Amino acid sequence: MVCLRILPVFLAIVAMRAQPPGFEKPVFKTDTMSPQAGGAAELLEAVCPGQVVAGKQINCRGTCKTFPGGGSDWVGGWEITGVLRGHFLTPDSDDAVLSEKGCEPHMANWGGTFLLTRRTDGWKQLWFKAGFITESCHKLTGADRRDLLVCELAYGGQGLILRNLQLIDLKNSQSEPPEPFFQAANTVGTCGLPSADDVPAHTVVNASIERIEFTAATIRVYARYGKLTLNRRQLNDCMRNHVPFVPTKLKLITEP
Repeated sequence: MVCLRILPVFLAIVAMRAQPPGFEKPVFKTDTMSPQAGGAAELLEAVCPGQVVAGKQINCRGTCKTFPGGGSDWVGGWEITGVLRGHFLTPDSDDAVLSEKGCEPHMANWGGTFLLTRRTDGWKQLWFKAGFITESCHKLTGADRRDLLVCELAYGGQGLILRNLQLIDLKNSQSEPPEPFFQAANTVGTCGLPSADDVPAHTVVNASIERIEFTAATIRVYARYGKLTLNRRQLNDCMRNHVPFVPTKLKLITEP
């Protein structure tokens, strides 16, 4: 059992203009290294021996049809986007994850992760899982002294912008990525059309994560939140790309 207690999530009191969160601003300091700094070329030899291409991009020879994580008809190629080392399987194991993008569809968040472990005869690939995105992760030590990952995934489309936080246990991971333990959804760009199942029509939500603080046993997530039901004038203005002002206010959310 993972001994990790999620503290209440304190939402900042600051009122703000309804603008989507800047994806270029990380909400925590990531432990994931760049492919070059993390030695991705050497590690990738365990995935495709003798076929590693190490240049501006690091990958294996071939296209998505020959992708070692499982061939696909996706057009184009792929690359390693990050490396993270840790003790993911046991407290003493030497393990690595390689984050990949390029051969998976939207439903898999355009990428996946290879898990490797070091044996006496070198690195060995254990699995590849599509949809596990480890480009921006922070390591936490669980009760059994193994490393767990808190990973950030931000994406958007058609006016909806999401920032998810996931807790990933690489030893006990199932085939599907875990559900986020926290999600900030900004729907201002949708003008409330269509509305989510739990949000009234013409209502927009302004939410973003400010920062995350980690301690030995807790995670504190500081975010901003506010919602506004647009009147007809505000809706018409929004449809003409005039972003509505959606103030935020203090809200306390307790995560399980």
